[in-house]
Amino acid sequence: MQLVITDANILIDLYELDLLELFFQLPFDVHTSSFILDELDEDCALVVKTVVKVLEVNSTQKIQIDAMRWNSGFSFPDKSILFLAKINSMMVLSGEKKMMTWCKSNKLVGHGILYVFQSFVDNDLLSAEDTADKLSKLIEFNHWLPMDACLSLIETWRAES
Repeated sequence: MQLVITDANILIDLYELDLLELFFQLPFDVHTSSFILDELDEDCALVVKTVVKVLEVNSTQKIQIDAMRWNSGFSFPDKSILFLAKINSMMVLSGEKKMMTWCKSNKLVGHGILYVFQSFVDNDLLSAEDTADKLSKLIEFNHWLPMDACLSLIETWRAES
């Protein structure tokens, strides 16, 4: 099982697409921080809390997080999962480019929602065609996605069907 920690963006996108239950079937040991849980709406948080290991950040760790050097634009919840990923050697799942950049410069593995979608196909949890359909729906409401990469994956998955 791959040890992962995820931000709110990934969980929200999967919840909106009714893919959270499928996500929990991937070979991931999924964690998040209590600060990320606070960013989710109540219904999504209820589902997440039943499966995801929610990690708390203690007062000493909060001081350590505040003392770390951060680029501008990171919220405390973002910092919490990056900090926890670093001290626990976890892969980071995030929908934010700045988080992926931080992971790379801090020698952590980081991936976005497209990695999760490809994992559905690779682990035979969702057909390539159904994955392409779900990604097409995601594009409709998540305008931050790398459009060229999304369209390329959709084309590839539809060709496999």
